[in-house]
Amino acid sequence: MAAGVFLSTGCVSDPLDTQRRSVCLRLLALTTFEPDSDDQGKVVRAFVQPADSAPVQWYRFELYERMPYDINPRGKRLLLWPEIEPGLPRPDNAQWHQRLGAYEIVLPVTEPIPRGKRLLLEVTALTADGRHCSDTVEIESNSNLTGP
Repeated sequence: MAAGVFLSTGCVSDPLDTQRRSVCLRLLALTTFEPDSDDQGKVVRAFVQPADSAPVQWYRFELYERMPYDINPRGKRLLLWPEIEPGLPRPDNAQWHQRLGAYEIVLPVTEPIPRGKRLLLEVTALTADGRHCSDTVEIESNSNLTGP
């Protein structure tokens, strides 16, 4: 019985906490590494979809090395971006995509990143009602990108 709980919860201490966090936001699989518009460096283009109506005060993004055979796949933290205030999901908000129901947030990559590696991008949000939510997506650092 304990082994079944261990396997099904992914080693999370409170399975209900995981369910609460998953309701708050989703980091879409459209998230990618790309050359920036000037082709001078690279950026992470993240798509964050709020899953409920609670306004978000800020998003915080972190990039980690991926440890494929570890129980916690987050390895060394490579980047931590400053907190971003997304504003309201309205048509006049430049970051908001109405059709996707998601924010598009461009994160400049300022540190050297291992090329051709699988990495984890994690987003954490603080909602106006005080909840912390998070989601993680795996992305690959393309070997054809230029920059640091």
